[in-house]
Amino acid sequence: MATGHGTALSFGTSSYSPVLINIEPNELSVDDVERATLATPEGSIIPYDPAELIEGGEVTFEEEAEVDSLPPIRIKQTLTITFRAPSGLTNGATWVFEGYLKTHRINSQQTGTRRTATGSIKVAGDITVTAAS
Repeated sequence: MATGHGTALSFGTSSYSPVLINIEPNELSVDDVERATLATPEGSIIPYDPAELIEGGEVTFEEEAEVDSLPPIRIKQTLTITFRAPSGLTNGATWVFEGYLKTHRINSQQTGTRRTATGSIKVAGDITVTAAS
């Protein structure tokens, strides 16, 4: 399980475990869809419910680069983000979703500095949220 500032990222079927420096959660978005009125039945203008158009976005992260092996690009699996527990609570909130590592790049390295990499994870399904407790 990769951790960074109290936040952890785990890949369900892969041993890939980056040491996180930073993680930025995804942005949910949906395209606008024209319907004659909100009372117009599904299928009259579009063949699906607009809620099905939600785009899960991407989670981006920065990690300490691992150069001894390659990460699992485009392998769909269950991913879990466990956020740091808020003050006074024991467990942080968790997000569980299907997704895959979409991009991964080892950043340029200056002599004497830490080698880092950046990556993005495509959210390819609904996010199940468990509140902090």
